[in-house]
Amino acid sequence: MNYSTSKKTNEDSHAYRQRLIEHYGSAETREHLLQCLAKEWKTRYMKQINLIGKHKASTWWRDIVESMEKKRGKAFVDNLRLRMNKLKEKK
Repeated sequence: MNYSTSKKTNEDSHAYRQRLIEHYGSAETREHLLQCLAKEWKTRYMKQINLIGKHKASTWWRDIVESMEKKRGKAFVDNLRLRMNKLKEKK
């Protein structure tokens, strides 16, 4: 199998997984997943504050956000930040 065939197979596999997610993933499931992610990242951020301090934790978080933007896009990161801020407001 050459490189171009392998790459096409991977792309087809990715497209298939995306179709499955869209077909079987309900809006409620996606909403729950996004809320869980927001809680998880908020917990991680708070642990970093306790371990290394607020300034270094902010730098750490900025690097995480940049990485997420490259992988998932700015809209995803903006949504995550909004959800994290809403969790903060609930207290």
